[in-house]
Amino acid sequence: MKSRIIIIALIALSLVATAFAMKKPATPTEAVSLEEALSAKKPVAVLFHNSKVCRCQLTKCVKAIDIFKQTIEEIPGDYIYLQIDLSTESTLGRSYEVYAIPVVIFFDKDGAETSRLRVNEVTLENLKLKFGELAQAKTKGKKK
Repeated sequence: MKSRIIIIALIALSLVATAFAMKKPATPTEAVSLEEALSAKKPVAVLFHNSKVCRCQLTKCVKAIDIFKQTIEEIPGDYIYLQIDLSTESTLGRSYEVYAIPVVIFFDKDGAETSRLRVNEVTLENLKLKFGELAQAKTKGKKK
């Protein structure tokens, strides 16, 4: 009987040790402001949208917000994301030359723009591809 208890305890201990040893993937961080995001020394994804536009544009923005959130949940990584509503932050839209919405702009860890997805390019497939690249960008930078 004692040997069974010892074996069970050893198995439980090894399972606990394995769980602690396994490295969990980094989780994305939501930023409060674009300035905060770009100064964090991590890759950044920013969705520019507008909550006060015509119905057809609003439909595109709502859909983009949904797939942006879904992609963040599905693609773990050490990056920052942010949504900016141009109805309240119109100067940021002009600063980053956002003239049609929705737009997702990607920045590297140094705050330089690397790419963007424009209106009809903001799809689940494209976002997953770009977020996958973003999630790996920090790791690639460490290896070099």
